[in-house]
Amino acid sequence: RSLDRVLEEWRTLGDRGLLANRSELVRWTRRFVEVARALDYAHRCGILHRDVKPSNLFLEDDGRLLVLDFGLTRSTQDESMTSSGISVGSPRYMSPEQVLAKKGTIDARTDVFSLAATFYELLLLQPAHAGDERESVFRAILAVDPIAPRRIDARVPRDLDLILLHALE
Repeated sequence: RSLDRVLEEWRTLGDRGLLANRSELVRWTRRFVEVARALDYAHRCGILHRDVKPSNLFLEDDGRLLVLDFGLTRSTQDESMTSSGISVGSPRYMSPEQVLAKKGTIDARTDVFSLAATFYELLLLQPAHAGDERESVFRAILAVDPIAPRRIDARVPRDLDLILLHALE
């Protein structure tokens, strides 16, 4: 199942599973660490994903979380694959650099930001940067710091709160 479907199910059920169940939180955190390692490997191979989001993360039956859909990938060596001034990605999960679409500013931190925005949403069942329309989401990403996860729910471990906020800087 794609992670966006998992989120949809959890929202429908009003579930707060990750924070209500410490072992589930640990299990999901480990899954995201594995995704981070996979993205790090891609980065070391010169590939940026540029579209990390819930619908591109799939939960396998064996519990692994896989990164799929490398349709917007870009080689770190070839900047010609995207023209300046064109935003690519899914608004809620785009880094500020993607929103601004400045040629030469997109690097591995873009995928880190998007992965953190995805985990933030999974953890709290709300996006790191809210907005109803593309432009309002973009304004929030560029001008509004996300609310610290621990301010939303005190059960968020302090270290996880700091890691997510740092990755979303």
